Amino acid sequence: MNYKKITALLMVAGSSVGFLKAQNTSQTPSGKGFYIAVNGAYNLPVNTKGSPYFYANNEVYQPGTNPVEVVPFSLGKGPSVGIDIGYMFTQNIGAELGVDYLFGSQTTFRETETQFPTYTADQNICGKMLQFKPAMVFAAGSGNVKPYAKAGVVIGVASKITSEYEIRDTNYSSDYYEEYTGGVAVGFHGALGLDYALNNKMSVFGELTAVGLNYSPDKGEVTRAVENGQDYLNELTVNDREIEFVNSTDGTAQTSNQPRKELKFSAPFSNVGLNIGFKYHF
Repeated sequence: MNYKKITALLMVAGSSVGFLKAQNTSQTPSGKGFYIAVNGAYNLPVNTKGSPYFYANNEVYQPGTNPVEVVPFSLGKGPSVGIDIGYMFTQNIGAELGVDYLFGSQTTFRETETQFPTYTADQNICGKMLQFKPAMVFAAGSGNVKPYAKAGVVIGVASKITSEYEIRDTNYSSDYYEEYTGGVAVGFHGALGLDYALNNKMSVFGELTAVGLNYSPDKGEVTRAVENGQDYLNELTVNDREIEFVNSTDGTAQTSNQPRKELKFSAPFSNVGLNIGFKYHF
């Protein structure tokens, strides 16, 4: 084989390798630049032993003894959806802003009496929250599958806790609903995930997420008050119907035409979740 044939074969081989690399690169995002993602998650509660404001117990009234069970809970459970906007400075380091809405899921505490089996008293509570999640992103790998991690803070706004207290008996019923709103919650969040490239623009991802967060509302309001089918909400004074949560109170008597002052409380919103979504790379 002469030098011309060897040279020609090397040129063909080099061209083939270059072509294959170009083909492989065209199938995966570059790893740098802007991206936008949409996602959905289901979150499981990281339970804590309740809040001093909610009667977070299951209780059974019976002769001689009165068993009470503390029910750990977190209002961070339930489905959520979100959008992420990020920028990778390099293939391995980037920054991201996530915006999620937690729809929440109901937690129920029940009170019963063995001597009156038709009697039940249920408190149902549920939390909703809009969350902003700025974070640093750390990615590894350069192929179609890239593991990554996120670490940052979570800021909760537009939050709402609903509390429904429902009593049922043979000849009696009562519905008393309250909403707690206002205030900003600040905590931490993180994630471990895998990103799989479909082509040079689109990828899908799945991640395990964790949030550590407590929320203290600024105000509360009775939204429904019904006894034996009769609505008595309009009969309540402002002091009965509205609450202002404060850091301290001097015990001064409160007038009926002003919201009553109660000490602030903290409700848990911590969770762990499974998040999946699509990502578009610019």
